[in-house]
Amino acid sequence: MHLINTVTDELLEREALTPPPFGPGFKFLPHGTIRMEVWGTSFKDAGEYCEFRLLNEAGEVLQTRQVDGY
Repeated sequence: MHLINTVTDELLEREALTPPPFGPGFKFLPHGTIRMEVWGTSFKDAGEYCEFRLLNEAGEVLQTRQVDGY
C-alpha cells in the first residue's frame, strides 16, 4: 500500500464524513483527531481498495475504514 493523500485542518471533517464512494463515511471524528491519511493498494497488493486512517497528534491510529476501489 502507498500513501495517496493527507487531509488536515478545515477539510478534515468534511472529507472524513463524506460517504462512499467519494469518501470513507466515518460517522464522527474521535476526540483528538488531527489528520486523515488515505492509503491505496497497488497492482501487486491483493484487492483494490482505499484505507482511510484517522490519527491523533502522536501518530496513533484512532479509527480505520476501507472502501472498495480507488
